[in-house]
Amino acid sequence: MKTKKIFKLPIALFLFLYFLYLLVSSAPAAWAAWAAHKAVPSLWLNNVEGTLWSGRAKLAQIDMGAESLALGELRWELSPWTLLIAKPCMKFETLLPNQQISGSFCQSVFGQSTLSDFNADLPVENLSSILPVQALGPISLQVLEASFDGDARIESLDARLSWQQARVHNGDKWMSLGSFAAKAKADEQGGVQADVFDLDGPYKSALVARWSAGQAWVVDGTITPQEGADELVVQGLQLLGEDLGDGSYRVQWP
Repeated sequence: MKTKKIFKLPIALFLFLYFLYLLVSSAPAAWAAWAAHKAVPSLWLNNVEGTLWSGRAKLAQIDMGAESLALGELRWELSPWTLLIAKPCMKFETLLPNQQISGSFCQSVFGQSTLSDFNADLPVENLSSILPVQALGPISLQVLEASFDGDARIESLDARLSWQQARVHNGDKWMSLGSFAAKAKADEQGGVQADVFDLDGPYKSALVARWSAGQAWVVDGTITPQEGADELVVQGLQLLGEDLGDGSYRVQWP
């Protein structure tokens, strides 16, 4: 009798997993769109097709304050086995000319969300609707790992950002700034702290940028103009920054 029960257990488990597979593989993609918006309220998926397991949204966008960022077509693949640990995970990618975004997102039934292997490459002009000035140059964001609690507070973060061949328009002409990078981590208060530094160009920079939910970015640090620095930028630093006497200026914003 005990032997029969032992054999029945794996059979029952197999049947349960097979039922789960059938359920996930046949569930409509609209379920995934609903779940994605529930987990990330600023994300909108339209014209969805496929299944919960593997589908696509022909039009996707994410709200960024009063403006939004177009993502183009978004495709995803859900790992059905992650449902067994109550933490469904999906791999995703977006398709838009000159813009590539991909990564893996997991949502726990207990409210915690995690993002990993995230990569975004796009021209900074794609963000023109949320930038205070016109800007040019490719940007690249890599999130190795990030986790958020049920209130979207950042619990952990390991990210890298770069802006190559940065240029901004001052209303009269384009100014070349060089290339910059940043390393970001969680600040243990639910926000972000990023160390910003120059890679090349006429502005040696050592800045710390901080952000928390509901607050604007706060920036503090030093900028040292080098040979080739634009005269208007130097004048701006002299006007708005604190001259440290060694050619550097301390800047604070706001």
